[in-house]
Amino acid sequence: MKSKSEKIRTSTLDVENGKIVQIFRQSPFAIEIYDIDGQLIDANPACLELFGINKIEEIKGFNLFDDPNLPLNAISEIRNGKSIKYEFELNFDLVRLNKLFETSHEGTCFLECYLNPTTNEKNEVTGYVLNIIDITERKQAEIALIESRESYRNLTELAVDGILIGSNEGFIIDANSCICTMSGKSREELIGLHISNSIFTPESLILVPLRFDLLKKGEVVISERNILRPDGTEITIEMHTKMMPNEIYQAILRDISHQKQYEAEIQIKNEELRKTNDEKDRFLSIIAHDLKNPFGAIIGFSDLMLKKFYELDDETLLKGLKTIESASTHAYKLLENLLIWSQNQTGLRQFSPERLNLKTQVAESLSMVESAAISKGISIVVSVNKKLQLFADKNMIDSILRNLISNAIKFSHKGQKVKVKAFELDHKLHISVTDKGVGISPQRLSAIFEIDKRTNTTGTEDEQGTGLGMILCKGFVNKHNGEIWVESTPGKGSIFTISFPLV
Repeated sequence: MKSKSEKIRTSTLDVENGKIVQIFRQSPFAIEIYDIDGQLIDANPACLELFGINKIEEIKGFNLFDDPNLPLNAISEIRNGKSIKYEFELNFDLVRLNKLFETSHEGTCFLECYLNPTTNEKNEVTGYVLNIIDITERKQAEIALIESRESYRNLTELAVDGILIGSNEGFIIDANSCICTMSGKSREELIGLHISNSIFTPESLILVPLRFDLLKKGEVVISERNILRPDGTEITIEMHTKMMPNEIYQAILRDISHQKQYEAEIQIKNEELRKTNDEKDRFLSIIAHDLKNPFGAIIGFSDLMLKKFYELDDETLLKGLKTIESASTHAYKLLENLLIWSQNQTGLRQFSPERLNLKTQVAESLSMVESAAISKGISIVVSVNKKLQLFADKNMIDSILRNLISNAIKFSHKGQKVKVKAFELDHKLHISVTDKGVGISPQRLSAIFEIDKRTNTTGTEDEQGTGLGMILCKGFVNKHNGEIWVESTPGKGSIFTISFPLV
């Protein structure tokens, strides 16, 4: 006669069935057999190996219903004939610490369990079979995947560039914080939008269309376009887009607004440099050409005087000396203007603005040209309030005033007046120099401040000029963020006016 335990074993698993016993013993999956009360009856070799147990006797008496890893609702469900599935993490160090059973294993493992009730012919529960699968590698892979996704999310969130992820149809499915900052839209607002109707200006999409055809060929598409923000401002971005093997596109957007601004500034600077170099070349060409005449006169008359000194009368010698003196003075003025211009262009002439009393400055400038006015009997009338202040570079202002007043004297007839006037208008300080002399023709008037259209003119008494004075004046006025202009009528005189921001 069979013992009670043998009857229970037989009722739970037909161990006399050779095929079933063979499957039970040789199964690579751990199997545990329990009776109706939850007492462990048997466990196959795979189960013993899984738990690091040498003999089945070491765990005899273990009760399924006392297993802390069993879900709370499991007992009632399996007693009602239902099968359940659950997972848990087993810590072998805690097993030893709590003396649950002797094990040779250390660390932890993840187990997936399938608990099925066994029944008799009357469909009554007679026991339970527990199949256990070691899913440690799978769980570790899942954990690693979760951590990888979390790291990717953290990485994208920390990225200094905007990141968009979208479907192959072009709908946005994810966006990082940077793109939200760029566009002024939240992640929730962006997700679900089509890329063509999301953040870009319509003009930039027309100028640089989206190229899904190239993306589907596996190409990386690089483009520039503008993002329109809710406040109406725009930023320029460089966008790198690639379609991934899973047909999800990823786009990295970098704000290049500052770069584009720098490029524009560099282009402006290059253009200014080109103009400066062109102006320099023209200026040097003009100086070289204009120096030929005075030096030609100097060399010619001095050679004549040396060779025929004893043959020339006093009148001819005096004429020659005057010619040499006039030519030398003219050459000196040309060289002086060249020096001033070159210093201004190369920065050697430092711009050092200071607070100046305008009346005092006008008086100092007049003292330098007074002799020319006296020799022509020209009176200079100054109308400048002694309280007017000017914030300017003293040397440059002196050069401007001397040039303007000298020109007025040069082109005035004997006995006429030159007026120097200063007044405030439209939050600016205006200084005008007026003469009633020969005036300027419309053709010359339009080119008076242009170096490549410069013409030499002589005064009412054949005073020589370099034609560069007004060009220097304009350069100095520009240094002060000011303006210079002229009004003139041939035969009636001219008014040169400069204006500077008020102090």
